[in-house]
Amino acid sequence: MQVTAPRFRRTLAATSVAAVLALTAACGSDDASSGSSGSDGAESTSSTDSGEATELDQGEIGPAVVAAQEEAGSYAFAVTAEAARTSTDGEGEVELDGETTKLRLDMNGMEVIKIGEDAYVKASGQMDTGGKYFKVGPAAKGIWQLLGGQQDPADMLKVIEDPSEFEVVGHEDLGGVDTVHYRLGISRDAYLAGLGEDSPLAQMGDMAAKMLPEIVYNDVWLNGEDQVLKYTNTLEMKVLGKEQTSNTEMTFSDYGSDFGIEAPAADQLTDVDPFAALTNR
Repeated sequence: MQVTAPRFRRTLAATSVAAVLALTAACGSDDASSGSSGSDGAESTSSTDSGEATELDQGEIGPAVVAAQEEAGSYAFAVTAEAARTSTDGEGEVELDGETTKLRLDMNGMEVIKIGEDAYVKASGQMDTGGKYFKVGPAAKGIWQLLGGQQDPADMLKVIEDPSEFEVVGHEDLGGVDTVHYRLGISRDAYLAGLGEDSPLAQMGDMAAKMLPEIVYNDVWLNGEDQVLKYTNTLEMKVLGKEQTSNTEMTFSDYGSDFGIEAPAADQLTDVDPFAALTNR
């Protein structure tokens, strides 16, 4: 059965909202995991022995996570997100190279490489690019938002920077690593502000405020280095008057690894626009 552009656009948008909830709200946990290493999630966590995790206070958790991410400089992630009866699985890596963030993401048959503000997309199926990458520059913000926004991880951490509700659930073992499990309640306004003005939810304006609950709950698990090893989020949203649930789970691993994320070479680029059917270009 052929999928029409309007229907496909709605499906991709729903999927990207779920992914954004992972790749942004989670950035209090920060994202990244590759096919070679991230699939094991918390099982192959940090490259160092983090030892026993220490319980943090409410005002400490945001700064501690930011500092841990900056010190590691890189990490891998795996994400599973479900929204509007659409499931998204992805994995990738992030490298913080000075002021430039490098990201590689594989999600539902689409590979995205992002260097700074430029993104390169390789896709198959209906959006086939022939095994090469189509460059999406900063001028094509709408397309990149469909792919999950373009926030810097340090900015995305604002989501959990100042929780209005805070609970230490307790110590839990993740793949042989001692972690502390926290449940954080983020006010709706703080949540949207943390996602950033370019995120799909923020772009919805007042509609997003009506969709989201007053408090958004996020669960994070930190190891002894205050690195996020796992993040979960469940959102009960009202979409067009109907209750919908979005579930996101992310795992993080391989902190401090060199993933070698670089922009594709010139001979790996194509003019074939995978988004032409969606944008009528």
